[in-house]
Parts: sequence; C-alpha cells; structure tokens
Amino acid sequence: MSIIMEGLTNNSKENLDSVWKRLEISHTGTFTMHESFNVNNPKHFTRHWFAWVNSLFAELILVHLDDLENWLKNRRSD
Repeated sequence: MSIIMEGLTNNSKENLDSVWKRLEISHTGTFTMHESFNVNNPKHFTRHWFAWVNSLFAELILVHLDDLENWLKNRRSD
C-alpha cells in the first residue's frame, strides 16, 4: 500500500519506474494488491483481498496512465 502512495505523491520518472516494477513483483500471481508483504518474499503477504489498496492501485493507474503505457511498451521491448 505504501508503494502505491509513493507513486501517487512523487512524479519523477525514475521513481514511477521503480513503483511499477515493485508492484508487478508484489502481486505474486494473485493479480491483486496487498496491504503489505515481506520484502524478501512477496508471497508472504497480508490480506489476500483488500479493496482499499486495489482502489488506490486503480487511482494510481488513472493518474499516471501515460507513464504506465510507456513503461509497458519499454518493458515489452526489453
């Protein structure tokens, strides 16, 4: 949840790239966001379903849609 808040409050491209990467890793195949997770093993997380954090994730996407689109394009070309 704090990673999403970081993305909502900091607009630098480098920071947003880091936010997208960390969020991608943190869902660990569940395709949902979690309240918190173990930084050394994201498969150990709290709350399998937590609507608040998923809503914040949706807001992050909407706020930074252009950046996310560019990040995804660059990711596919790597």
